Amino acid sequence: SLLEWVAISICIAGVCAVEILNSAIENLCDHITTERHPKIKLIKDYGAAAVLLASCGALIVGGIVFLPKLITALSGN
Repeated sequence: SLLEWVAISICIAGVCAVEILNSAIENLCDHITTERHPKIKLIKDYGAAAVLLASCGALIVGGIVFLPKLITALSGN
């Protein structure tokens, strides 16, 4: 349905946007210092966690949208 396509499209765009922001944060941190620093590590970890969270949300939405269709197709109905 249209609503399902909208949900999937928003999830894809959201994960891509968060990944781009994470890359920008990592590049900015690397620009500030290339040495190991506990605060820089924490900042990079938070960025990676945001990508993981967005990906898990997209996985849940994908499951809600596609699992019923997959189950119906596999059951032969």
